[in-house]
Amino acid sequence: MWPMIAGVGPLLGASTLGYFEYPKIKIAWYYENGKSGVINLRGKLTNFELETSLADLPNVPVVVLIDGATASSGEALAISFKGRANTCFIGETTRGLSTNNESIRLSDGATLVLTTSGEADRDGVSYDHGIAPDSKIDQGQILFGAKEDPGILAAIDWLDSRC
Repeated sequence: MWPMIAGVGPLLGASTLGYFEYPKIKIAWYYENGKSGVINLRGKLTNFELETSLADLPNVPVVVLIDGATASSGEALAISFKGRANTCFIGETTRGLSTNNESIRLSDGATLVLTTSGEADRDGVSYDHGIAPDSKIDQGQILFGAKEDPGILAAIDWLDSRC
């Protein structure tokens, strides 16, 4: 999720974008000046940093296209846009795998990957069962990116109404 957040960070703006929700604590994730990472008890930790960053544009209109194939880190990226002004989610409900996985090294050298927390948006809303779109679009059998892609056409219409 970290490279994706850093890549679209200028659209998100410098801020706390979401939280990893553990049973007794929330750990924030953020974007700022080409950096993405977490804010924990030790402070701001950078997990990914771009060589250069663009100016923030947190108020431009943005459409986030989602569907059942949007899962895991893709859902974390989508959650980062939740609560952002001038943003519309178009498509179908995401997979519902918005969780944080941690690798635990075992004594025999094996690694156990364990889901340790759920994820919430900047307003504290959790998405245990996926992210529902603002505008539901049935893709049907139309290929993503095709000339007649209904999600892209709906996105263009929404953006046209804002610009």
